[in-house]
Formats: sequence, structure tokens, C-alpha cells
Amino acid sequence: MDDVERIQSENENLLKILNRLMHWESKTDPLAALSIQQEEHLDVLTNLWRDSGPSAPAPATPSQADPTDSKAAASSQSGDDIKLPAEGLQNTNEFLLWFADVSAEIEQRGDADYHKYLQQLEQRKAECSHMLDQIAGAMERLGALCDEYDFVSQKTSALNTASEQLIEEQERLQDLSHEIQRRLHYFSQVELLNQRLQSPTLSVASEAFRECLNKIDECLNYIEENPKFKDAAAYNVKYRQCLAKASGLVRNYVTSVINQGHRGHAPSQEQCAGCRRCSQGTRCRIRSVLRQISNGRGKGEAGRPVD
Repeated sequence: MDDVERIQSENENLLKILNRLMHWESKTDPLAALSIQQEEHLDVLTNLWRDSGPSAPAPATPSQADPTDSKAAASSQSGDDIKLPAEGLQNTNEFLLWFADVSAEIEQRGDADYHKYLQQLEQRKAECSHMLDQIAGAMERLGALCDEYDFVSQKTSALNTASEQLIEEQERLQDLSHEIQRRLHYFSQVELLNQRLQSPTLSVASEAFRECLNKIDECLNYIEENPKFKDAAAYNVKYRQCLAKASGLVRNYVTSVINQGHRGHAPSQEQCAGCRRCSQGTRCRIRSVLRQISNGRGKGEAGRPVD
């Protein structure tokens, strides 16, 4: 029973296949409509099958065909001729298989340019991929260089900041050094003034003596204005000693001038007149010295008592 049903099923399937094959190339409602190119190839195959000999050349491509179809026909003609099997085509199945092989070969020949172009594209793709790899490597090295540049920039900025700080510190120390030297100047002049006042060539009527008095007044004023400095009291005493020496030189000079003016005068009338003239010259010299001393002593020291 099963065998009968199986045979009936096979027959029904076979009938369906036959009906489909009959309607395969139906003019009204074909199951697989053929294109113009496929119909031309089918005509070529039909002529070859009828001749049963060497394959005849393919007919010329109609003018209505696409440029791609003409290229496919030219490529098919330029290649090897398509031949039927030696034993011929015995049934529809063999024809369909042979037609599929021929169609694949024709399609392959027609797509030869596209395959060639595809190979070129793949080659360009490989070149672009290689170039992209090189660009990626260059970008990686560039990133490393950027990192190194940032590192060097940070170090340079830190060095510049440290240099500016050092320059500011140097300027501050220079200003401090100048200030210290200016302050020490008032303490270091005492020895020089002592040496000048003890010099035998120093004259009370000279400009050098007036400069010594000005320097003594300047140093005394500064020390009295800053009594908190170390050893200020001791240097105050030293400068006052220098002032006493200068006052002694003035006293000796005045005494010497007066003695020279009164030395050896006679009681005669002519000598008295000369003595008066000499006294007037002496007073002028003393007045000149006192004026220099008064102008050189400074503002606050003009009324200071002289020993």
C-alpha cells in the first residue's frame, strides 16, 4: 500500500514538473522570462545543436542591445568556442545542465572587465590599507613627539619661573647690598677723617678742610638719627673726637694768625697805622675761615659748641 502511494506521489510530482516545463517558455505567462541576451545565446545554442558540428560563429549583436551586452558578446567571441558534448544532448536535463554551464561561462567572460576592475580596486584597497597603517604609525610617533614637547614645555616653563624668581632674589639682594653699603659708609669714614685731620699738609682755609667738616656733620646726623644701630654710641664718640680735632685745628689757626698780626709792632705812629692795617687783614682771614666753617657745618650743627 505504501509503495502504491509513493508511486502515485512521484507521478504527481513528475506531472507537475512537466506542466512547469511546458509553461517554461510560454508566450503569454512564462515561468522564467528570458532577456534579449539570453534569447540570443539560446538561438546560438539551437543552431549549434542543429548543425551537430563545430560551433558556428555567433550572430551580430542587434543595435538595440546594451553596450554591456556587446562587450559580453565580443568577449565570448574572442575566447574559446563553446562546443556541444561529443555524445550530444539526450534529454532535457542534460540540456539544462549544459545551458547552465554555458551561461556561467558567458557570464564569466562578460564580467571579465568587472573582475579586472575589482582586482584593481582590491589592489588599491590593499595600498590604502598599507598607507593607513603608515599614517597610524606616523600619528603614533607624532603623539609621542607631542607628549615629549609638552614635557619639555613644562620643564622650560618651570625653569623660566625659577629663573625669574632667582633674578628677583638677585635684585633684592643687590638692593639690600647697596643699602648696607650706604649705611656702612657713615661708619667707615671715621678712620679716613682721622687720617686727613692728622695730615700736616691740611690747611684750615682749604676746601679739603671744609669737606672734612661736612662729612663729620653728615655722619654725626645719621648716627644720631639711628641710635639703635650696633656700636652707634661708640662711633658717635669717635666722630665727636674728629670734630674736637677739627675745632682744635681752627683754634690753632686763629691763634697763629693773631700772633702773626701782633708780632713785633713798635709804638711809633707809622707802626701803629701798619698794625691797624695788619689787624684788619687778620680779621678778614679769620672771618673767611669762620664763614667757611659756618657754611660747611650743616643745618643742625651751626650752633654746636666748639671745644
